[in-house]
Amino acid sequence: MSRPRSLTSNVGAMMHILKANVGTGILAMPSAFKNAGLAVGTLALPFMGLIAIHCMHLVVRCQETLSEKLGLAFLDYEDVSEKAFEEGPVAFRKLSKAFRKLVITLLFITQLGFCCVYCLFAAESFSRITAGLLKWNISTEMFLLIILPIMILINLIKTVKNLAFLSATANLLQLCGLIYVFLNLFQDLPPTTSAKAVGDINGFPLFFGTAMFAFEGIGCVLPVKKDMRDPSAFGGFVGVLNTSMTLVACLYIGMGFFGFLKFGDKVEGNIALMLPPGPANEVVRFMFAVAIFLSYPLQMYVPISMVWPDITNRFNIDESTRKGKMCEILFRTCMVTFTFVIAASVPKLDLFISLVGAFSSSSLALIFPPILDTFVFWYERKKGSTPLGWTCTLSKNIFISIFGVIGFLTGTYCSVMEIVKSFSAK
Repeated sequence: MSRPRSLTSNVGAMMHILKANVGTGILAMPSAFKNAGLAVGTLALPFMGLIAIHCMHLVVRCQETLSEKLGLAFLDYEDVSEKAFEEGPVAFRKLSKAFRKLVITLLFITQLGFCCVYCLFAAESFSRITAGLLKWNISTEMFLLIILPIMILINLIKTVKNLAFLSATANLLQLCGLIYVFLNLFQDLPPTTSAKAVGDINGFPLFFGTAMFAFEGIGCVLPVKKDMRDPSAFGGFVGVLNTSMTLVACLYIGMGFFGFLKFGDKVEGNIALMLPPGPANEVVRFMFAVAIFLSYPLQMYVPISMVWPDITNRFNIDESTRKGKMCEILFRTCMVTFTFVIAASVPKLDLFISLVGAFSSSSLALIFPPILDTFVFWYERKKGSTPLGWTCTLSKNIFISIFGVIGFLTGTYCSVMEIVKSFSAK
């Protein structure tokens, strides 16, 4: 039977993947290159991108195999995690429920982290814009307080359909802003020898965290594939996933390389703030600020939709009553306010991005997928593969997971220490 025409086309699926991965992280890539160095960053970012894309394919393959084996139409990331443990080695099967909860918790923390970064980005941008155009010295914290009521009102919108216009507007503003920034970076570039090739080894964990924050879209891979008109076009060497993620990687490498080359060690966590003062550049900064501001409600929709149904079930809240509606408004207000409070507590955007990437994104994007792949195909590979093939596959998965664990530990520690240092200095 033909699939409904209302489902997403291949081009539409690529746009969803691009939108899920190209956010505030791309504007922080020059700062990441500052921590790694121009040569190391140029080599390490494609390597990490290849691993991240490979892990996305592992999750997709696990989902396809489990769906066919169990006769299920669709499995989310957390469903794949639970079923993989149930189908894996007997000793780990009792951990399936706990692992599912762990994945849901990390997805929740990741989305909240994105929201904190988004509101901090918007407030910092508005602060710079008013200082550049109006000569008003309004702090980032004050702007967080100013935009908080507006953000609370916008987040009372309950359906994704009603957020579509905001998302489309944000996409257009962000695209125009990125084109302008790239055109600006290509002008009057200094020689490559002017930038340090290798950064301080203590800065590489921060580079790792920022890079993992950049490849933030693993949670959207399975839903995008589910809604495709032709799901078979999603995988493959030149499929939707590889094509869109290659474009994402090229954008990140280009932004990081040319941004760090032009501004050197003076580069900030938001490359748009490095544009020289002037009406045109202030307009571009305003476009980015508005784009990220409008993207916040869609990011917040995910954690709200994850937690609110459980709250209504646990406390027997009837959403149709006045009391139920007031409880939901209070819950949404508290969620938004919480992210703004966290954002106001962290003085530097680039460190916040690195912390979110190292703590939660590395687990979901690097550590877990190889484990799921190992468990899903555990008995099949032991029986059907040669000893050498089985050993190679297992070694590869162990290497990726260990790489993710090392990045998780060092990136989280260094990010926290730098945040504490910056906060103390402030």
